[in-house]
Amino acid sequence: LSAASLIAAIDPRKATRSARSMMTTNQTDSPMRVLHIEDDAELATLIARGVEKSDQGRVVIHHVADLKSALIAINRDEFDVVLADLNLPDSQGTRTIKRLVAVRRQMPVVVFSAVDEESAVIEILQSGAQEYIVKGRGDGHTVVRALRQAIERKRAEMNLQRLAHYDSLTGLA
Repeated sequence: LSAASLIAAIDPRKATRSARSMMTTNQTDSPMRVLHIEDDAELATLIARGVEKSDQGRVVIHHVADLKSALIAINRDEFDVVLADLNLPDSQGTRTIKRLVAVRRQMPVVVFSAVDEESAVIEILQSGAQEYIVKGRGDGHTVVRALRQAIERKRAEMNLQRLAHYDSLTGLA
């Protein structure tokens, strides 16, 4: 069975959005849609330029400066992945990640922050992020690669969760 048919078997209401998301990230002609949450406008512009230069138009970035705006955007639009700073004007640390995950569990999150302590990074990943990038340690190519890997990790995680609750003999979830 395909992932889309598993989704339809589990929850038909989610089939269209999830199937479309899975197909979109597999198509090279369709741009990856990124929600970038960063309160430093200058840094957000630099990241956008670096990503655009490295991936030549295959990434569309929507920038917001705080968590409240991000939550509105997530509920209004469809994104393939979130690139988030941890420390925002209205949210700090792992609370930021937990709130993002709570709103859209199936959306992968990549954290882009200045924190460079291994224990903190582990805590961030345990909070629901798929990837972590230290600010200042990478170019646009590094960011794009991390975003794509996060999408694939989240896809694998969601497939495992579906399979754990799906009975292939009866087709029931």
